[in-house]
Amino acid sequence: KKGSSSCSSCLPGAVPVAGECIACPVGKSASFGSAECSDCNDGEYNDLEGAAYCNIAEAGTEPNHDRSGLVNCTANTFSVGAKGFCSPCKEGSHSEAGQAACIATPPGHYWDGSTDVKCPAGTFSVSGASNLADCTACSEGSYSAIGATYCSTVAAGKKVVKVGELRVNTENCPANTYSTGATDDCQGCVGGHSEPGKAQCVVTPPGHYWDGSADVK
Repeated sequence: KKGSSSCSSCLPGAVPVAGECIACPVGKSASFGSAECSDCNDGEYNDLEGAAYCNIAEAGTEPNHDRSGLVNCTANTFSVGAKGFCSPCKEGSHSEAGQAACIATPPGHYWDGSTDVKCPAGTFSVSGASNLADCTACSEGSYSAIGATYCSTVAAGKKVVKVGELRVNTENCPANTYSTGATDDCQGCVGGHSEPGKAQCVVTPPGHYWDGSADVK
């Protein structure tokens, strides 16, 4: 102070300002003998005035914008602690708010925000989906049941059964149509005939017609 015969250092958590020891504000700290308050480092915070050191961010949290406190990691993010930010969960995993790790979604399932749910029929998930939209729809010539990890190829003599735009099952090709497989629809026989569920048509001999059970002259 003015008029003093010697200089003295401020206690930890305070710095000299115009001859007075002033406490550091939240978000900053000062060790013994510091000339000025220092910002908390990345992954640290301080929620008290006059702090000699900053605290380490806890797992499942991140420091707020001025490092004066902590906020929980949001859903589908995580932090192991001592980090300045929360990291997003990788595809096929999820988390609730304030978590230190993400949980893997089982194959054939998606995370609906509260639990793991099977992907709808006509879709699949190889390694688990973070949400319903990440369950991949089966492409033409394939189909799947509920909770599938892959889509099955449509067999010969079959066609796709759809619910909306989703390919959920198969059924036999009708009579006088055929399919060689791996396609949504059956093709009509030309110059021949077939029974239901066939991979090819039988040619009707010249001078004959098919009466539904036999070739007739």
